[in-house]
Amino acid sequence: MQKELENLKIEDLCIDFFVRQFGKKVIGIQQNLKNWSAIFALILFLSASKDFFIFEIALHFSNKLNIPLILSIADDYVFYDEYHGRFLNTLYRYKYLKLIDKCFKKSSFCIFESDKIKEKYIKEYGVRGYTIFIASDMEITACNNVRNKHFCYFGNLEYGRADSLIEIANNLLTIDQSFILDIYSKDCDDLRKKKCPKNIRIYGQIPYTEVVKKMRECFCLLIVEGFDKKNVEMTRYSLSTKVGDSLSVRKPILVYGDKECGAIEFFIEKGIGYVATNKIELGDAIRRVIAKDDFDILIERQIDIRRTLFDLDTQSQKFKDLVMSEMED
Repeated sequence: MQKELENLKIEDLCIDFFVRQFGKKVIGIQQNLKNWSAIFALILFLSASKDFFIFEIALHFSNKLNIPLILSIADDYVFYDEYHGRFLNTLYRYKYLKLIDKCFKKSSFCIFESDKIKEKYIKEYGVRGYTIFIASDMEITACNNVRNKHFCYFGNLEYGRADSLIEIANNLLTIDQSFILDIYSKDCDDLRKKKCPKNIRIYGQIPYTEVVKKMRECFCLLIVEGFDKKNVEMTRYSLSTKVGDSLSVRKPILVYGDKECGAIEFFIEKGIGYVATNKIELGDAIRRVIAKDDFDILIERQIDIRRTLFDLDTQSQKFKDLVMSEMED
């Protein structure tokens, strides 16, 4: 349901909003939802989205049952307005932002998936916030000397990532034509329509067990973002869900994208990858990957960050401690 809501266009959300506002006046909040929530609700955890009614329902039950409200903010839903200036969007955003303000005031604290987005919301709303990274349950791989010719990318191809991968493949061809770029994604249809260089191998989505296997077998992992202004705005505060896994396998990580994107900035700040933030830097970064320049230093940093920020048990315990502390108060 959450994923479906994220894929809705703003026009869909606006129409849905006005229809449901009318319906709410007629039938109210469903009785079975009220009964369900009253049975066990001690604390309410809300994963934020663009949808108005998720916030409204959460605020309703938090007030009615007098229970703490915790908000999880993964992306910049509040400040980023993709459809600015459209009539329906203006009405929707006015209502949405008023409700968001009420939720922030009601919330006990907020959970963020990166320090960058946490700092922004603390500054703008004065919320109490904590960063809990998307942890990895992949075991840290023992040091291995597998050396093949495969650069691998796992993940979606939106927001200019497909174009960045094509640029990497073109550079690989000019440097060493024996290297292959393998792409594993559910979004491959649009990529197949593009003019891809001959060294790209396009695969569909594969099970997580296969992702782990491929990560351990490849020569280099890729973290990419786009450069178009609109795409940068969409990814400015996000952190790739594959970061934790990528840091678990002791591999070179080639990072390519605009330096304002959250994932790219993270790798720059932590010094844990071969980073290129423009086309001029890309060729040199690829050559450094192939030569494994400073490889041992980078791997040591990667494992340290993986254990400190992306360990599943550590992050789970941190969240549990925060929730228990709130319930005790």
